[in-house]
Amino acid sequence: MSSTAKKQPMEVLGKEISTQLKGFNSLQVQNQNLASVDMFTKATLKHIKVDPKSNQRFTLLANLGIAYKSLFIRFGQLKAIDDAISHLGQALKDAPNHPNQHNHLSALSASYQLRFGLLGEAKDAELAVEQDKEAVRLAASNNDRYLQLAGLAHSQAKLAEGGQDVALQGDAINNLLQAIQLAPQRHPDLPEWHINLGDWYYSRSKISSTTKRADITEATNHWDQAVVLAKGQTKPSAQLSAALGYSYMARTKINSPTDQKNLIESAIRHFLVADKGAPHDHPDRSLWLTRLALAYQLGASILGHDKTIPNMRRAADFLQRAASSPSGRPLDRIRACEHLAKLDYSSDENAIQGKNFAYNTALRLATRLIWIGESIEQRYKGAGLIAGLARGAAAFAFSQNRPDQAIKWLEMGRGVILRQTTQLLPRFVKLPPNIDKSLSQCFRDVSQELGGFLMASTNGFATEEIKQKVHRLAEEYEELTKKIPEIHGISGLRPKTIEEYLTLVNSVGTVLIEINCHKSGSHVAAFLPGSAGFLSFELKPIGNLSVHDELEKARNDLNEALLNAGIRQRTNMSSGNNSKHRPMGIMQTKKGKAPPRPTIEDVLVMLWELVAKPILNCLNYQRRVLPDGTPDVNKMPLITWCGTGPLSFLPLHAAGNYKNQNSGSRDMVADYVVSSYTPTLHLWACMAALPLTSHQNISMLAIAQAKTDGYSDLLGTKEELKNIKNAVNRYNSKNQSSQQNITLTTLTNKQVMLNTVLDHLGKHYLVHIACHAIQDITDPLKSAIILQQKGQLTVGQLLKSPLQDYNRYIFLSACETSKGNLQSDEPFHLAAAMLFRFFGVIATRWAIHDEDAPLVAKVAYEMLFKNGWNDCGALAKALHIAVYKLWNSKNVGLSDYTRWVCFVHFGF
Repeated sequence: MSSTAKKQPMEVLGKEISTQLKGFNSLQVQNQNLASVDMFTKATLKHIKVDPKSNQRFTLLANLGIAYKSLFIRFGQLKAIDDAISHLGQALKDAPNHPNQHNHLSALSASYQLRFGLLGEAKDAELAVEQDKEAVRLAASNNDRYLQLAGLAHSQAKLAEGGQDVALQGDAINNLLQAIQLAPQRHPDLPEWHINLGDWYYSRSKISSTTKRADITEATNHWDQAVVLAKGQTKPSAQLSAALGYSYMARTKINSPTDQKNLIESAIRHFLVADKGAPHDHPDRSLWLTRLALAYQLGASILGHDKTIPNMRRAADFLQRAASSPSGRPLDRIRACEHLAKLDYSSDENAIQGKNFAYNTALRLATRLIWIGESIEQRYKGAGLIAGLARGAAAFAFSQNRPDQAIKWLEMGRGVILRQTTQLLPRFVKLPPNIDKSLSQCFRDVSQELGGFLMASTNGFATEEIKQKVHRLAEEYEELTKKIPEIHGISGLRPKTIEEYLTLVNSVGTVLIEINCHKSGSHVAAFLPGSAGFLSFELKPIGNLSVHDELEKARNDLNEALLNAGIRQRTNMSSGNNSKHRPMGIMQTKKGKAPPRPTIEDVLVMLWELVAKPILNCLNYQRRVLPDGTPDVNKMPLITWCGTGPLSFLPLHAAGNYKNQNSGSRDMVADYVVSSYTPTLHLWACMAALPLTSHQNISMLAIAQAKTDGYSDLLGTKEELKNIKNAVNRYNSKNQSSQQNITLTTLTNKQVMLNTVLDHLGKHYLVHIACHAIQDITDPLKSAIILQQKGQLTVGQLLKSPLQDYNRYIFLSACETSKGNLQSDEPFHLAAAMLFRFFGVIATRWAIHDEDAPLVAKVAYEMLFKNGWNDCGALAKALHIAVYKLWNSKNVGLSDYTRWVCFVHFGF
């Protein structure tokens, strides 16, 4: 485009660029096309800014949106597709009755679909369907209505992708069938549409038994038709070749064995054509290479024994190329790594190097899949895949006698969302003083603004504008981290090294134990004070099942036992009415369970034999119990447990052999060590690096709410508050001469308002909350403490509120505040969230009895005030004694596991 083009009328400029865009939409984009689009976008934006009321505004904005969509198709950059959506949306808003509106609605839908393919946010797929439905309605009498029908079919199929919505799949199939009937006979998209129909029929056959046989027949027919139509094209596109290759692969699963050899050879041939014809930096290249590799892998089993090793090696080579493709979508590259890690064809050095490459590459891509520019709810969708890879990687490294690498990989892939949250909290990120002041301030400003948006998000972002604002802030944040070399040494921004863990363990004096649970092997890593290295060893199975499977079974058994016991929320047993409880996540159990029913004791005994006992024996720990049976907490080591996978849900602190329950013969973890938990090693390390300031005169906040609208009464909170007041008064009376005292502030019932609670939280050293709580298992930001007038102190509000280093301990006397969510390796529960503000947290695994909380609070605070609160582990030791007193009390026995096992400590 010449420099004089800017002087032409904008409608002429629009027509000129539209012609060039036709070539630009192909895979083979030349540099001059890119330059043309760049000049067009700049000229268009300048004209719109100068003359916002231009008659050509709709056409200009729409063409600009289409140009950005084409840029994204070619290069896969998020900003390009965001800009496409913005400009197309603005064009449609400015001219709601434009005669070409249906085409641009289709373009907007396609843009939403493309962004859905990149980020995976379901809202984009839903918006795509909305635009296409309106486009079909507006194009009812148009000759090109088939294009709108095809667009609607593809958006519906995209929305149904990976789900069980048979009706939606059926709508997609019917709409594309209509589109094919209306389309010109030689339309270039027909081959690919038939391939899509074949894929959709085949997909539906796997979830719908009523149409299974007919769907398989239809799938085959449409794939055959696609092959015939594709032969009429002189040079099929790389995209069509890849689609044909995938269809041949799918047919190997439904055709007879005699046809499989030809089918897999055809699949490989078409994938190779796609690989040769696609630009090296095309965003779909990683996906196509992965499918080519899987075709070779499938061929290894179909083409005969003599082809096995060569084909598997080719598969490994193509998977490495797919994983290494810099322009590939993060999920596509990670899937390639996942396949490569599972590729077992030999035990030679090349295969081992392939696994190393796969795990290392996948975990380095973790933060691109679980991207900080998306809502936490959206990030959770990729967390399970990454955490599973991390546990597999760690198990592999342990098996290769590389425990250092195992810990590194494990922490790279676990708790990614927790780590990203620490990155945005000033408490955990201290910039070195030698950084340029303007750069430092820019980093703080961007972090604060990005964090504000992310903490406020629940079900995605409220508007498209906010979503794109967060995208740009996240991109700017990532660029800033690259500009500050020292930032890689800052506590919150990266996984820790083994040396750092050892230094911190020596500094705080606690034992740190991480247990990796994986089907291929479960291993322990123990960091001990005073040691130059750490211990690592494998846990051995005690039956036919692997350790991982035993623990998975134990988790299910525990959930079932709690359901059978009616344990869900904090219960007011004295009221005689257990129907109203705190509405927490409901645990699921399997149908058809066989007697005898699992018991909590069975789970605790299994945990003792399989996990706890081997660890305590390896560490040479002895029972530390006084003659009267009281745990000698001052001589006990303090262990911070960090479990992975199913162990994240299980109560290791209560493991024991309870067949003989008198103090002289019982064997239980609580007689050997004081237990604490951390969601991840990284969060523990970030907290351990913070300064622990000592205070003589402190303030305490106690919040108690006996009555809450819509929830059961918690009459025990009155006694709970009374016990706290008595403990404070006794401490103050005893320390009058030294002028050391505790100032107690109480908020009860109608005083427990959201703004009041937020205002007080940052001003107190100790905090006690006795209220109802709710936990959202899909979006942890919505987990909350229930306050007056239906107010909720959510995790998101807590993290956004002003933070002070003064906060030390918090006791969450509520239900299931550390229960965990659907993602066992992203344990972002209420207790974990409190660790962003407090050094130590008392929480609960499941429902507590209303009458138990006052006793636990009474003993815990008496012990804390007696022994002091400045030492590391002071709160954990206080809880240890309090729980002992509970199960040793008149109304509760050691075998009443539902009453005492639920209390846990997190942090320091």
